[in-house]
Amino acid sequence: MVGLLARTVALSGLLASALGRATHRLVDPQAVAPLAELQNRDASSADHHRNGPSAAILGLVLAANVTTDTVRDAFYDAKIVPDVLPSFDPTLLLEVNFTNPGLENSSVIVEPGALLTRNQTKFLPEFYISNYTQDDAAKAYVVVQVDPDAHTPQDPDVAQVRHLLAGNYTTDGDSAGDPLPLFNSSVAVSDWVRPSPPAGSDPHRYVLLLYPQPENFTVDSIAPLVNASSPITLFNISEFAELTGLGLPVAGTYFLTGPDADST
Repeated sequence: MVGLLARTVALSGLLASALGRATHRLVDPQAVAPLAELQNRDASSADHHRNGPSAAILGLVLAANVTTDTVRDAFYDAKIVPDVLPSFDPTLLLEVNFTNPGLENSSVIVEPGALLTRNQTKFLPEFYISNYTQDDAAKAYVVVQVDPDAHTPQDPDVAQVRHLLAGNYTTDGDSAGDPLPLFNSSVAVSDWVRPSPPAGSDPHRYVLLLYPQPENFTVDSIAPLVNASSPITLFNISEFAELTGLGLPVAGTYFLTGPDADST
């Protein structure tokens, strides 16, 4: 199915050493210290966000052994429940594809627990859903990414860090197949902020969640809670979801990213 694509599938176990701690809560120190740098809007990333998945990597799929059950179990094993969510019982699969910088027609498909470099997560990823019904395909969705481990897993004093909050993700009416790409033509509430754990930190968990979007969920309606000028630190996605009527996510995944190897 991958065809001509030179794809890099980032596979990883649950990284027992990184995830075995009872409070594997990490902070994105660089998302706190050089906050201005992290909140710089990357034009290419914004365009990527508005245009949706590229034709170049349509058809890439998660490994066959990734199911809603294995994703659910991965969230519990990694303590995303309860660190981020009170519970998690996905009905859809969320596929997340990062473009590999510098490698034409190459992408990284996120599988739960994958260990990615900062460079691999530079740009806003593309999103797909699978295991869907026609009703699922007709809905609009909100995509969120948070880091529950900032500054560090041992001292998550600014967690959660909000790395993305964007609504109005929909499928193309003419699209079909599995996975099904999600497209977005509106401005994100919180633009993509690349993972940047501080030097010396253990890898952080970066949790991506997909929520059905309520009809009354708009930039204006949520502005008192989150807007373009809101700090991205000390966010709580569960509280936000409750206050805005998002409820619980129907899909999600997560990956791990540590500081650059040459950082000190």
